[in-house]
Amino acid sequence: MVSKIDHFGISVSNLDNSINFYKNILGMNLKRKLTVIGEGIAKVNEFKGEGRVEIAILELNNQFIELLEFKTPKGEQIQSELKANQYGRTHLAFEVKDIKTVCSSLKKHGIVFTSTPMKMIPENFDIQCPVCTFFKDPDGVSIEILER
Repeated sequence: MVSKIDHFGISVSNLDNSINFYKNILGMNLKRKLTVIGEGIAKVNEFKGEGRVEIAILELNNQFIELLEFKTPKGEQIQSELKANQYGRTHLAFEVKDIKTVCSSLKKHGIVFTSTPMKMIPENFDIQCPVCTFFKDPDGVSIEILER
């Protein structure tokens, strides 16, 4: 069976723009960039023929995000945005020490939040609930920041 989550992969429209966002705005470390070409990359991603994808691996505290810009076949924008309650929708969450300070810093980069930071109160659970809010990356991936 599985032993750990290795990475989270995100298809992006522009690798350099996404690297800038995750590295320079969110503070992740760029570990490496590479290009993978051939039938193998097409096959594992369920495409026919040859494939070409440019990849960037970013790291934060030994956890990884893989950004993928598909060149062949060319990537496509999702036709309609999935809502939070639609199957298959994902989000990426980052823990922060001081959510108000982080929100203030992100706003200076033009980040628009879905709400002010809010504390989620679950029913029937006796747990410490985080304060959180959401925003989007350059390709519309939903990102949560939370303070425990």
